[in-house]
Amino acid sequence: MFSDSDVTNYKELLLAFKEGGYEFVKFKDLNKPYGQIALRHDIDFDCEFALTAAMEEKQLGIHSTFFFLLRSENYNLFSKGRGFGVLGFWGFG
Repeated sequence: MFSDSDVTNYKELLLAFKEGGYEFVKFKDLNKPYGQIALRHDIDFDCEFALTAAMEEKQLGIHSTFFFLLRSENYNLFSKGRGFGVLGFWGFG
């Protein structure tokens, strides 16, 4: 489980990069040696925080990529339980 302070800290980190002049881009759009960030999330455990992070990133206009395990003891990627499923990420990133 994550806390509100985790979300706040993550958002502050993203804002610090933006305020520092960095541009968040998709991997396919990386074309400069400096000043660009292709943000990748490897989701091995906490899908709920991943979805929260995706929502925060969307509010900030940040593009990122999420990689999920197809088989995991921690989550079922296609489950609708607890409000999470792969479709919950549709439209983010």
